[in-house]
Amino acid sequence: MTVTKIEHGQIYRFLNVSDNRFMDLHMKNTENGTQIFMYDGNTSNAQRFRAEVQDDTFSLMSLCRRKGEPRRVVVESGDGKGMVSYCDPSGELSQFWYLEPVDMEHGTVVMIKNKASNKALAHQGYKNQVKCINADPNDIHQLWKILVAEHDQAGHGD
Repeated sequence: MTVTKIEHGQIYRFLNVSDNRFMDLHMKNTENGTQIFMYDGNTSNAQRFRAEVQDDTFSLMSLCRRKGEPRRVVVESGDGKGMVSYCDPSGELSQFWYLEPVDMEHGTVVMIKNKASNKALAHQGYKNQVKCINADPNDIHQLWKILVAEHDQAGHGD
């Protein structure tokens, strides 16, 4: 099921409209600073993110977590390059996101925008990178379908 609103505690998968690839925790690497990439759809926890809603924004935590590891969140790096990575939570605005619906011919999709920069999450194509760039609702690389994922994936405890 595709949604245009994020619910607290719900688990989602993020599908980019440009090439039907999913946001993915690269190589299931859960270390602090791991880059977020795009990858073909699969049932791995590396493509499943739990939403934590706070006011009108949300943070995203991958379900791909090893025993004893701290929870980490998807964040836009503060280096001005717009890279998106998986980092220790600090409460900074760069770790929070909001949705902007975009009506298209075949239904509504969303832009996922960073609370700190107001830049949009985008699949940049080069090496399947995910970056934050200046928001443009006409850029298909910035448009996403958000799918509700199952809470438990037996055998995929990554």
